[in-house]
Amino acid sequence: MAYFCSIMNWDWEKLQQRRQRQSGGEQRHSSNNNDSSDPPLFGKNLNKLKSFRIPYVKVVIVFLVLLWLASGFFIVESDEEGVVLRFGQYVRTVNAGLNYHFPYPFETVYTIKVSQVDRVEVGFRSGDGRSGARNWADEASMLTKDENIVNVHYSVQYQKVDPVKYLFNVAHRYDANGQNITVKNAAEAAMRETIGNSTLSEALTQGKTEVQRQATELLSSILNQYDAGIRVLAVQLHDVQPPEQVLDAFKDVASAREEKNRMVNEADAYKNELLPKANGLAEETLNKARSYERAAVYAASAEANRFLKVFEEYKKAPDITRKRMYLEAMEDILSQPGLEKVIVPPGGVAPLTPYMPLERLPRGEAKSEGKGMDAPSESVARAVSSSAAPVGKKQNGGRQ
Repeated sequence: MAYFCSIMNWDWEKLQQRRQRQSGGEQRHSSNNNDSSDPPLFGKNLNKLKSFRIPYVKVVIVFLVLLWLASGFFIVESDEEGVVLRFGQYVRTVNAGLNYHFPYPFETVYTIKVSQVDRVEVGFRSGDGRSGARNWADEASMLTKDENIVNVHYSVQYQKVDPVKYLFNVAHRYDANGQNITVKNAAEAAMRETIGNSTLSEALTQGKTEVQRQATELLSSILNQYDAGIRVLAVQLHDVQPPEQVLDAFKDVASAREEKNRMVNEADAYKNELLPKANGLAEETLNKARSYERAAVYAASAEANRFLKVFEEYKKAPDITRKRMYLEAMEDILSQPGLEKVIVPPGGVAPLTPYMPLERLPRGEAKSEGKGMDAPSESVARAVSSSAAPVGKKQNGGRQ
């Protein structure tokens, strides 16, 4: 500022001196004109033109130069990076903050938002409700692996991570909705290839996540081949439907498929409920059979051991063992409750006819129970015959 003021003072002094010299020259010229004739009119006008000076011209020039130099200052926002070009050639990249470059036309600056997440919509536009209905079927219609047509509406989110590559490697054009045409075309190609490798059911139901993943990887690969300086964040499917001409039929098929899945789930639930019970019952039956097997084996073994021990004793004293066995058998028979007993005193009439009181047996119960009444009758007969046999032997023995 002091320098600028000193220039102004110096110019003012020079201007005053010039005016004084001009005024002194005019006085001398007028005195000379009294003695001589006037010069031609053209000469006067030429002298006036030569003596004409624009006031403060240097001040204006200096101010314009300073203003031009000051135009080189620029500010880069926190989410941006600045790319400086010198005569159209890349020179450097500057970060956020106040920066300076040589003013135009020497250097120019482009600022790119590297942290901003941009979005591209394919097959639909979120602003269609505001701008009016528009048909995007040419973007949405795709062919699946099983040769079915499906309308796919999806969006792509991306970032410009390398501003130099983004500016110089790919020509970026934008459509009427402000979408990057290069990214949109690459996304459309990636999604068409992904849908072409998937079936209709995969694209509509359980395979959406896999379709999104494959489309993201393929789009990233395409943009990396372009070296576009763009990083793909996500490819998101918004709506996947068959064409309107077959939409009703497809809904019927989807309903039938859901009904089938419901019935299969119910059958699985019934199976899961029934199988544990059946397995438990089978295990219980097997355990009972194993227990009966062990009990039968143990009882048979015990009976065999008892028989062997009795047989050993029988070999030592056959008569005594035979009599003891007879007495034990008779004790078991005669100790049964409800058994009719006929006691024959010793020394009776010989030969003694066995007596069985059949008239005392309840006929009705015998007919109704059938074979159930045979066991007591047989027991009574055995008891009578057994009791009679020793007596007969004894009598016979006495007669002998």
